[in-house]
Amino acid sequence: PTRDDAIAYADRSPLVVLREELDYFVVPASGRTHGDISGVAGFTLEMAKTRCGELLAEDDSVFEPLERTMQRNLDKWRAKSAEGAADDAHALQSASIIEQQLIDMLCLAGFPRDARWGCRRVEPSKTSVSSLLTVPLDESADHARAVAAQKLLLFYKKPARKCWWEGEDVNAGDSDHKINLKLWCRRTWTLELVLV
Repeated sequence: PTRDDAIAYADRSPLVVLREELDYFVVPASGRTHGDISGVAGFTLEMAKTRCGELLAEDDSVFEPLERTMQRNLDKWRAKSAEGAADDAHALQSASIIEQQLIDMLCLAGFPRDARWGCRRVEPSKTSVSSLLTVPLDESADHARAVAAQKLLLFYKKPARKCWWEGEDVNAGDSDHKINLKLWCRRTWTLELVLV
């Protein structure tokens, strides 16, 4: 931060802002994209997109999706290590370490480990879910928290982005009528520090 930023910082409270833009893509197991896409009469691709948006909006955990991706990377790392593919294994392990450091930094800054998005909604007429969570920057005397706060000051007026993909199999139906879909999600986090 510049001298002017330091002066502004002295009079205001820092707030950590985390946004997620989640774009999702639905692939029916049947491969059909027109008309009935499953064994359930009248269930169209548009209905599948709406249902998947609802499921994603209900899943409001902040860190669980990133932790799932980390676990998948670690599982792949173990498999690659066992196969002897050292370069691929090292890249996967490094990615998981960086993601864990991001979660740890956010938790030290004031986000609860079991944080839920404060605002989460499906964008109308889009296959997109927008989420927002803000917390006051925890600047307590604890050394680890002070270090995390110092790192987050770097994001003042300079947001950082993290983007990743994940795919999962979902049932968009109910227990009587299963509608199997492949759901691909591209999550983009934007982290910044604002002064209020």
